[in-house]
Amino acid sequence: MSSATATHLVTPATVTLTGDGIELAGQEPQTLAHIYNLTGLDYNVLIEAKARCAETIRAHRPALRNKRTTARPKVEVKAARIYSRLGWIMGLTFGILALGGLMLYKRGTV
Repeated sequence: MSSATATHLVTPATVTLTGDGIELAGQEPQTLAHIYNLTGLDYNVLIEAKARCAETIRAHRPALRNKRTTARPKVEVKAARIYSRLGWIMGLTFGILALGGLMLYKRGTV
């Protein structure tokens, strides 16, 4: 496999991959994500996640729900602002069309 067509897998820091045909290439410095190279066309992967991550999510789930519901702005259903001036817009549109039609009528055929 050439480097131009190499396949890489990236997992979060709490997830590790092991198995045949896969090797750890390193860690991304900012997010600490694991980067893996696939060494062949066939591979078997065992995915392992740290239980602490799942427990942390379950423990904070009610708090996250409360933050999401209280932090959201209220949704208001309103008509678009253009509808408040629809009479003026339609009047101006038909006035321009009428003026153009009148000018074409007076011009006549050449």
